[in-house]
Amino acid sequence: MAKRKASFEEDAETMQKMNEEKSEEAKDLSVLKQLIFLGRREHEYDVEGILFKMVTLTSGQQRSMMQEIMSLSDEQRVAGMREAILSRSVITANGVPLENLYEGNDADSLTDDQKRSLIISEMQFSIVEQLFVKYNELIATEEESEENLKK
Repeated sequence: MAKRKASFEEDAETMQKMNEEKSEEAKDLSVLKQLIFLGRREHEYDVEGILFKMVTLTSGQQRSMMQEIMSLSDEQRVAGMREAILSRSVITANGVPLENLYEGNDADSLTDDQKRSLIISEMQFSIVEQLFVKYNELIATEEESEENLKK
């Protein structure tokens, strides 16, 4: 019986250590999530009666946007940059994910990023301009917050 008791105590100790390790892993994951979303700004803007939810870009999105832009000609870059930024920043229109609004025949063969980009490129220029102004407001809010953190 004594052997069994010692084994039970060892098992309980092992289980406690495993639980502590899982707890530490969960804390690490929580910290990682905090780092990923640290500084992220999200806001809804009304543009011509449509409520657009926009977010700031991650560094990875910024990098992929720059790669996409650099493949364009000089003449295409200015307009392309707005579309590339907005296709990553605008996540919903009236609560519907932007990619779900795409109705092309090739919808099954496109990625969500491609769908969002096509939707933005098909919007009227005046709407794209208004959305880009709103994105710049969102960025200005982010920069103001960063300045306040430094003080």
